[in-house]
Amino acid sequence: MALRLNADGWNVPAIAKHLGPHDQTIRTTLKRWQHQGLAGLWDAPRF
Repeated sequence: MALRLNADGWNVPAIAKHLGPHDQTIRTTLKRWQHQGLAGLWDAPRF
């Protein structure tokens, strides 16, 4: 959802306010999408 809102011109603070997560979570998600595509959106293994 954050990706779609960003594509529609929403900025990070507006997306975070609308969806609930912290601004940094939205920024991280958008950067992972830009750099890794779909694979960047999957959860990484946690050790």
